[in-house]
Amino acid sequence: MLSSSSPSRFTSGGGLGLDEQTVVDVRGKASDEALDEVVAALDRATLAGAPFLRIIHGHGTGKLKASLRDYLKDSPYVAEFRAGDREKAGME
Repeated sequence: MLSSSSPSRFTSGGGLGLDEQTVVDVRGKASDEALDEVVAALDRATLAGAPFLRIIHGHGTGKLKASLRDYLKDSPYVAEFRAGDREKAGME
């Protein structure tokens, strides 16, 4: 499940804090590069048992957001996804 809520910080057996497992920042990346990073992050989050993954894509032209949403709607990793909270936009 994709969520934009702030991740709690704890250490899993893999040694990464939950925030390293549940946040991927692809701002400023080309769509294909960002998608590769998101797929890898989804894989890591799934293997770690993380309950969500926050994807930070920025605003820009909207092409990256559209590309990511197109992938997420059909991804076997994703149960659901939603837009982030407007109040938190740019707060990273």
